[in-house]
Amino acid sequence: MRRGLFLLIILSLLSALAIWAADRPGRIVIDWQGWKVESSLLTLALMVLGLAVIIWLLARLWSWLKSGHALSPERRALRRARAGIKDMDDALSAFATGDMKSARKASETAIKRIEDSAMARLLAAQASANLGDSKAADKHYQALLDSERGQLIGLRGQLLTARRKGEVTKALDLATQAVLKAPKSAWVLKQAFELAAQSGQWIQAQQALNVAQRQGAFTKQEAQTHLAALYFAQAAELEAENVDGKALQLALKAHKIAPGFPPAAVLAGRLHRSAGNFRRASKLVETAWKACPHPSLAELYAVLKSNEDPKARLKRFQYLAGLNPEHRESQLRVAEMALNAGEFVEARTALEAVKDGDLNARYARLMLRLLEKEGADATKKAPWSDLAVKGTMEPVWTCGSCGSERARWLPHCPSCTSFNSFIWDKQDKAAGPAQGGEVLGLLTSGE
Repeated sequence: MRRGLFLLIILSLLSALAIWAADRPGRIVIDWQGWKVESSLLTLALMVLGLAVIIWLLARLWSWLKSGHALSPERRALRRARAGIKDMDDALSAFATGDMKSARKASETAIKRIEDSAMARLLAAQASANLGDSKAADKHYQALLDSERGQLIGLRGQLLTARRKGEVTKALDLATQAVLKAPKSAWVLKQAFELAAQSGQWIQAQQALNVAQRQGAFTKQEAQTHLAALYFAQAAELEAENVDGKALQLALKAHKIAPGFPPAAVLAGRLHRSAGNFRRASKLVETAWKACPHPSLAELYAVLKSNEDPKARLKRFQYLAGLNPEHRESQLRVAEMALNAGEFVEARTALEAVKDGDLNARYARLMLRLLEKEGADATKKAPWSDLAVKGTMEPVWTCGSCGSERARWLPHCPSCTSFNSFIWDKQDKAAGPAQGGEVLGLLTSGE
């Protein structure tokens, strides 16, 4: 409404001006630097008006080109960004199909189009790493470190690369830097703890563990388990020297924090035995047996008394089994000791107690021994002979991170370097001939 009224007023004024000029005929002469122009007032006014309109149209055209036209700098940058995003999509698709060469090519093209893209740099670094080009991967990670938005990504990439290469000191330094940049990141806090533990920096590892627990990276139970593993690792390191009983003190600390952690109880019991404290060693094994019966505890308990009569040893193991009578390991140990002592009724009673449980190769071998002692014929022994060969083996210490298997618990997995990752787990493999030593670690998954 207002715009229409304004336009009407302008047209009225122009009309009045045109009538006024028509009523006053005459000519206007412009003489300048040898140029002479003669025109009527109306013609000159129309020329000035036309020039004003042309200037206005040119100004509008420039504004349009600058703000939204395809040739404008902003529009060109937008087109490059869209093309870069498509390149990153192509790189991700190549990753999904395992085509690392195409993934690297697409991600590096994206870097050229979007120079400050942390995602494009990360994709290029990962593709280079998967192709075995660590130099190119480090270049991209370093570029991320030098950027404002990609520093933490670059630190993570270099940290994982250092861990893969076994450069623990460098990885620990990178983890320390990452903690300063992301003090609440669970992944960063866990890395700082694991690397400090892996490098034997026990005090630093304990401090990192405390911080990680406070920030919620570990639950209270997880933190206690890790602390027990730290104490155990230190005790195992000092076992040969055991200066002033320091190893024993640390092993007992580990056992107190985690009574269901057999390696700590075994180590502490072994140190007690070395010092001649057989009674304390026995009590320690018996306490641990209540929490978690384990073959290593039984093996230590068996040798605490040398030159022991088989019947006396059976009596001791019956007492030990009575501390946790429902557990399978308790009954199998009693059956074994009963067979050694010639108490076949006791052996059968113990084996019958676990008959509804896991009838694996170990159970079958004990049953075969009993049947042989009882004079059973081949028909009765046949199924047990078959199970003794084809049945599953006993559990072993298995790394929860990579699946590596060991005969004894270790603070660090030799295959993937994870700290406190071994759990007592069942084997699904068939039993073969008895073998000594550690089971070779098998890497079932990789990063």
